[in-house]
Amino acid sequence: MSAKKNMMVRIGIVYLMILLLGVAILAKIVYLQVVEGEYWRGQAQKSTLKVFNVEAKRGDILSSEGLVLASSVPFYDIRFDPLADGIAGRNKGIFNKGIDSLCLCLSRLFRDKSKSEYKRIIMNARAANNRNLLIHKQADYEQLVKLKKFPLFRLGRNRGGLIVEIDNRRIYPYGDMGYRTIGYYSKADTSVGIEGSFNDLLRGKDGSELRRKIAGGGWMPVSDGDYSDPVDGLDVVTTLDVRIQDMAQAALRRQLVELGADHGTVIVMETSTGDIKAISNLQRHNGTYQERYNYAIGEAVEPGSTFKLASYMALLEDGYVQPDDVIDNKNGSWNYKGKKFHDDDKEATKGKLTVEQAFALSSNPAIAQMAVRYYTGKEKQFLKHFSDFHLTEPFSLQIAGEGKPFFQNPETKNQRNAWSAWTLPMMSTGYELRLAPIHTLTLYNAVANGGKMVKPRFVKEIQKDGSTVESYPVEVLSYKICSSSTLKKITQMMEAVVEYGTAKAIRSKVYKIAGKTGTAQIAMGTGGYGDIKRHYASFAGFFPAEDPHYSCIVTVYAPANGAYAGAMAAAPVFREISDRIYATSYDLHATLRKSGKDTVSLPTSKSGDYAALIKVLKSLDIPYDNNSDQKEWVNTHTGSEEIKITDRKVVKGLVPNVQDMGLKDALYLLESSGMRVQVRGSGRVRKQSVSPGMKVHKGNTIVIELG
Repeated sequence: MSAKKNMMVRIGIVYLMILLLGVAILAKIVYLQVVEGEYWRGQAQKSTLKVFNVEAKRGDILSSEGLVLASSVPFYDIRFDPLADGIAGRNKGIFNKGIDSLCLCLSRLFRDKSKSEYKRIIMNARAANNRNLLIHKQADYEQLVKLKKFPLFRLGRNRGGLIVEIDNRRIYPYGDMGYRTIGYYSKADTSVGIEGSFNDLLRGKDGSELRRKIAGGGWMPVSDGDYSDPVDGLDVVTTLDVRIQDMAQAALRRQLVELGADHGTVIVMETSTGDIKAISNLQRHNGTYQERYNYAIGEAVEPGSTFKLASYMALLEDGYVQPDDVIDNKNGSWNYKGKKFHDDDKEATKGKLTVEQAFALSSNPAIAQMAVRYYTGKEKQFLKHFSDFHLTEPFSLQIAGEGKPFFQNPETKNQRNAWSAWTLPMMSTGYELRLAPIHTLTLYNAVANGGKMVKPRFVKEIQKDGSTVESYPVEVLSYKICSSSTLKKITQMMEAVVEYGTAKAIRSKVYKIAGKTGTAQIAMGTGGYGDIKRHYASFAGFFPAEDPHYSCIVTVYAPANGAYAGAMAAAPVFREISDRIYATSYDLHATLRKSGKDTVSLPTSKSGDYAALIKVLKSLDIPYDNNSDQKEWVNTHTGSEEIKITDRKVVKGLVPNVQDMGLKDALYLLESSGMRVQVRGSGRVRKQSVSPGMKVHKGNTIVIELG
């Protein structure tokens, strides 16, 4: 074969091979398109399209008067696609025309980069094909509204390149106020308090959104993709009163600091409803007092003498004693089967005492003797009263963490740490049993409520857009825990505690307080009470005793600076809280007005500017008690001997509380917040048309009524 022919054969073979390869490739393409096309198209879509979760806005937690205690505020991460359809390719002229103006607007809005820096970053991203450029993190809503009007961005999401990623953050406008009761929200499902117990209602229902992957690692929403809108959570309306909560927490904090105590609690309950108007739990941590655990509902401990209320009620109800019966108190010390029951102040309780005096002076030998005398062999009868008082079982509160009550059982005599010869008298004095403060207070509240025991309530209703979706009515545990005769007698005995007994230091000339002090030695685990004595001080009661509106319990755990008794450590906190509630609640003054008493000798002072107030008080030589930490805006309360000054918080972005202020201070605060003010009347501010603590809408009108 000639060389030429041989070359032609080889060329033919190469062409044939190329042709066969082309046919094979074409066949494979057809196979992939026709046979496997649907599968590979699905795979490609999975890598470029993805369904994202769209978080629902969590509902608000509100106070009883509608103030925001917890809210989800949206913040926005701002990103930019500089190659969006409306500003790239044949539309690049739109980009070139608007980029300088956009960069200038961004620089003026965020004040973090110059116009030239913004332009350099954006141009570099455009050159690098980065379609997901981060512009700014955590912009607020007002900034977002302005952004949407900027050059290029106003073309819309798909044409102008503006990408907005929403992040809802939980905020608490009043800081740690009632923190362990309001609770906190965690996406890890470790929420506590109301946030945790009502999580299913608060969290709403998340939506979904289809997004396409873009250069730069980001994802852009697909406008015609499948999606579902999120459903916002419902709002929870609590029973808490911000005014009372602030008073209670401030009073407790001051006392804990002064005494160097480990922790303490305050609960204020509305008598008729069981509504918790204030609840504070402060624990020493890293040199400050913080809300770290809800001791008020979770700490079941030996209550000490505040439990004597239940013991005396049992004796009165069974008819074994009367308030004027006389008992030999054994000079304040009584030995029973080798155990000594004694009083710290034996001089005050020596000799013979009436039953009322024994209660008022909190004599341990007196109640121990009566318990042994009347209930030996009738232990179950004694314990049944506590069951009738609903003290032996949990209440199933609306929030989790309730401490379980504990009472010794007479049928466990042969078991370790069980019923002993001393259990009956010890129990009568508040030992060998455990109760949380919320349980003790509920009993006291029932006495104040004419024997009607209502379950503590933390949440009143659920709302959506301001309308009630579900209500939680007052729940009655017992319509009458004991006879009216017993209630009348025990109330008089509780008043005697404050009139001449252990709590006489908190007696008020303006209104009556009924209550009981408590001091318990803290057991050191299974080792008993130990040589180093630590105490649990408490005071529980209600006011005004003539017509009770509120009950309250104060506990102070392990005070270190001398004052460890309930009368010294806890009762003064109660008095400070009751004074402030009484002074600021005009509906409580009806009894005083009927009596015709004139108890105010000092001039009435308006709340307002701290510096101006102090200047006036000093110039007029008016005595005052300054308990303010803010040194800017303060509340004032005119007492019988001095004017008390306390903090008044003003939170930026929320409508300030201007009630009880003069016109000058009220106008300054309201107009500074951006509101328009209409004034009616003269004197001090009595009403304001927009409730304190609501979100400020600049330019809106608020009407204040003076009188």
